[in-house]
Amino acid sequence: MCHFRDNFWSELTDDRILDVNRGAVCETILTGIGHKQLEELLAVVDVPCMSNKTYLNHHNEMSEAFAAAAEEEMRVAGEEERRLANERGDVVNGIPHIPVITDGSWMKRSYRSGSYDFPSGAAILTGYYSQKVLFVGVRNKYCVICARAVKLSLKPKEYKCFKN
Repeated sequence: MCHFRDNFWSELTDDRILDVNRGAVCETILTGIGHKQLEELLAVVDVPCMSNKTYLNHHNEMSEAFAAAAEEEMRVAGEEERRLANERGDVVNGIPHIPVITDGSWMKRSYRSGSYDFPSGAAILTGYYSQKVLFVGVRNKYCVICARAVKLSLKPKEYKCFKN
């Protein structure tokens, strides 16, 4: 025999195109579901699901990519608002005045004597004239990994804590 060996891919390997696993993880992020729901969804159509470890690796990678893209879009939106302020002449002492629309939420639960605050909140700033997002802020009072480590008197593994 000629001992010829080669790899054949069932999908494109271009870096601009997501493979099946990354695409599936992207969709779970966009729809707000997790690995377990993805596993159940794929089971219905008799498609094997990636392991939780693989899912988490892709989830972390895609979350960082989404965050970087969002930051870049907000930076560009800020530059556009600055340009629009300069064009309108809304500049005082060299500082462009940029009107914004803001919204946020820090949920409260009324069934616990009315004084229970949810441990997470979010806020957003949108440019009035461009109608583009300038800032997104998320705050968390609680981290389950930190809390568990304190309760067990352990040092948590290295991870990204969202408590701030």
